[in-house]
Amino acid sequence: MHHSKNDFKHGNLDLTQAKLMRIRVRKEDCAFVYAIFEVQAGVLAYSTLSNKPGDHFRDLELVIPVGMQSEAQVVLEGLKNELKGQLYVEGIDYQS
Repeated sequence: MHHSKNDFKHGNLDLTQAKLMRIRVRKEDCAFVYAIFEVQAGVLAYSTLSNKPGDHFRDLELVIPVGMQSEAQVVLEGLKNELKGQLYVEGIDYQS
């Protein structure tokens, strides 16, 4: 399932000018990642994508406001280090 920026509702984030990224996280690391993202309110919004039964990972779409991209990059690099490289990041562009 692909989302549009309007699908992400998170506080006062202005999502009309934002970058979309997709990350893949091991299922056992999801609660930790969600907790980190909740603390980062204002830096990014996230949505968990559909998965199949038996998948050992979860894909998340992140929406990062233009002015928060460097802060979001620090968060993602920290997670990647904490999870021993088991966080896969892919930048993608919206198709209007």
